Order: sequence, then structure tokens, then C-alpha cells
Amino acid sequence: LGKTDKVYIINDDGTILYHPNSKLINTNILKNSNKSYTNLLTKSIAKNSYSNSYTSGNENKMLFSSKIDGTNWHI
Repeated sequence: LGKTDKVYIINDDGTILYHPNSKLINTNILKNSNKSYTNLLTKSIAKNSYSNSYTSGNENKMLFSSKIDGTNWHI
């Protein structure tokens, strides 16, 4: 992982189960104000694996996700 990468785990409803910023644990990431980001997250939750790009501020970013078998978690 690169210095600017973030890895976190969410469940099917968007609740953050793990995040490097512990203050975000148990919040719902789908209530993020960046609509292009939350739309991608919603799509990613519906699939076993997913990747796509989005814009945050003036930066282009990538989202990669994978469902964790046997759970309702996504990393």
C-alpha cells in the first residue's frame, strides 16, 4: 500500500467496522457528502469485487473493494 492509500472494512449497510482513523468506526460511510464516492460504494457493496475511479476535491482517486466470503463485510 502507498502512503496515501486507506484500507477499511464496512458491512453491507455501510457501517465502518475498521478504519485507520478510529473515530470513524461505527459511522456510516454511505452518509459521506461526496455523492460520486457514495454511489461507487453502494455499487461495490452489491458485488463480490469492484473497482472504479472517482473525484474527491480536485483529485482523481481509485476505489477497489472485495467482499469477504462468509461475512457481510467488504474491504
